[in-house]
Amino acid sequence: MNNLKNHWPFVLLVMAVAATVLIVSRSVMSGMAIQEVTAYADSIAAISILGTALAAFLAYRQTVAATRNRTTYEQIARQVSDRDVLIFVDASRNIREIYEKPISYSELVEDHKAKVKLRIKKLKAAEELRVNGGPFDRTDYENVLSLLNYYESLAVGIESGALSEEMVKVWWRTTYVRDFGDYKHFIRDARMVEGANPSAFTEYEKFADKWAETEEEYELIKMPD
Repeated sequence: MNNLKNHWPFVLLVMAVAATVLIVSRSVMSGMAIQEVTAYADSIAAISILGTALAAFLAYRQTVAATRNRTTYEQIARQVSDRDVLIFVDASRNIREIYEKPISYSELVEDHKAKVKLRIKKLKAAEELRVNGGPFDRTDYENVLSLLNYYESLAVGIESGALSEEMVKVWWRTTYVRDFGDYKHFIRDARMVEGANPSAFTEYEKFADKWAETEEEYELIKMPD
């Protein structure tokens, strides 16, 4: 069945050609003159054009779907191999254990400011971005923001048709929903900061809500007042 589905454009094209041949052959076999057969030319041409157009449309859809699946797979592969992604994903897991819930936006911001000040001092002392060959540690705020931006980018990719929702959901659903629940207070407070985007992470929120399956999950992702 899958093989037939993948070859629908070719099947339709063959059917269009077969229909054209059948019409002509039956007309000839019934003793119709060539002049009479040509009277069906418009119908024959219409069938051929329709079949070819439909075959081309289905071929286009298959190409788009294949490209979308390939892009989604590359995104999944990046999530399990890209060092930067692994760092902020792992860090966000540790943050859930370190900070008392609900995880406070202001608390992470204060921690971030303190560490940035320390980072600046080290930069001035070292006069370069890297010290002893290694990068400075990212703050908890930066790691959480990177994680949320990453999830938002997945949602935007799905919404635009660039990524396969089915594949993303199979791979990320559980952590996608759980992470939104764990950082919903952070998201709410981030939207309320003066000068911030009040609709930040709305695409992420939409798919977290869409993919929640149990009452516990729906309660987990419910935004606080």
